[in-house]
Amino acid sequence: MTDSDRNEDGQKAGDSHQGSKWLTFAAMIATSIVTMFVLKYSNVYEPDHIFFSQTRMWMALMMGMAMIVIMLGFMWGMYKTKTVKWLVIAAASPASACSCGWRAASPPLTTSPGRRR
Repeated sequence: MTDSDRNEDGQKAGDSHQGSKWLTFAAMIATSIVTMFVLKYSNVYEPDHIFFSQTRMWMALMMGMAMIVIMLGFMWGMYKTKTVKWLVIAAASPASACSCGWRAASPPLTTSPGRRR
């Protein structure tokens, strides 16, 4: 590698661009998670039925973690650092499983009279 391949900070050319790609990827995933959470309320029949739902939150997070793995798989060539790619996948996979397990293990927020335990 020659000196012309490095920028004024001594980094390889394109390294700073890689950081902005990861920020864009994170922003894209965060926007998707929020959108999925909001869209889960699109089938509400009456405005009175709109309230925070922990189940919807965990499902949106679980889908977001799965999206990270799928989207990174399709865009594998866009990101140069293999270590970072594998770390992102290694973090997203257990996070998805934990969000699923957390929701399954958490007690119901409300109980109706006809509901059995």
